[in-house]
Amino acid sequence: MKHCQNVVILIFSIFILLPITSEASFDLDLVTEEMQEVNVGDYAEFEIYLTNTGSESDVFWLGYFFPYETFPDGWECEFWIGEDSYPDSTTVELAADEELEIFFRVYVESNGLGVVAFAVHPVADPMDEDYVILTVVTPDISIKNEKFSEVPAQPKVYPNYPNPFNPITTFRYEISDFSMVSIKIYDLNGRLVENLLEKEHIPGFYTLVWQADHMSSGVYLAVLKTKNFVDIQEITLLK
Repeated sequence: MKHCQNVVILIFSIFILLPITSEASFDLDLVTEEMQEVNVGDYAEFEIYLTNTGSESDVFWLGYFFPYETFPDGWECEFWIGEDSYPDSTTVELAADEELEIFFRVYVESNGLGVVAFAVHPVADPMDEDYVILTVVTPDISIKNEKFSEVPAQPKVYPNYPNPFNPITTFRYEISDFSMVSIKIYDLNGRLVENLLEKEHIPGFYTLVWQADHMSSGVYLAVLKTKNFVDIQEITLLK
């Protein structure tokens, strides 16, 4: 009987010592309407909440991109966290169950229609991403007949941003059909130095963040391949 008790205590002790891991999880909630009508010279403001639903603190990347190439010249974007504003992107650390209030603003310089996507992902897992689509329109523009499909017409890769970069850059790309997608980094001698992604995609809009702090400064080639599309971009890492 005493031997059994020792076994139970030993098993319980081992269980206590085992590390408990938890995956990052979060909710991105758009409080206001996804489309706002704004007069020229004014701005639209979208209220967004980000909640860390995981069991541990996590660092999140916040930023935005233009998914439909529909954003008039002269219009400006920025987002606010408390009293601090950001013109492009930032990272924030949230404790478990902590909620963050974000105000995303679009300044309307001229008559037109603008579409922007506000995106979030955990820094440790860039593929775990979510975003909300925000649409701003001036009163003289009708969008009743406009159709913004969630399926891109053809594959496309946007220039990585920033470029040059140190040490983080973001790739944005569109996939038009079900396909295996790979993104690989080569040096100028054609040697593979990093396999960033090799995964089946459904049609849609995607972003991928590369953290290259382990790489040397230099010029590299980023190659995106699908079953019927190849794109090669020159990128520069400056440390």
